Amino acid sequence: FKMTAPLVTIAIPSFDCADLLRRSVDSAFALDSGLIEVIVVDDGSTDGTPALCATLVLQYPTLRVIRRSNGGLSA
Repeated sequence: FKMTAPLVTIAIPSFDCADLLRRSVDSAFALDSGLIEVIVVDDGSTDGTPALCATLVLQYPTLRVIRRSNGGLSA
């Protein structure tokens, strides 16, 4: 029996924290048993987060990045 859909989704919210994002994404993918998906939600960062996300997608092709206008934590 082979699962094709992920069992666990790890969502990483991000706003101007490029200095921590790589470590967070690396850590999430280190848990990968083939049954997780990782999504970074960039809430309108103004630092290097968008560029870092572009680099991380090259490293982790299954990483999904959602970029949105800043809406704050509750959005």
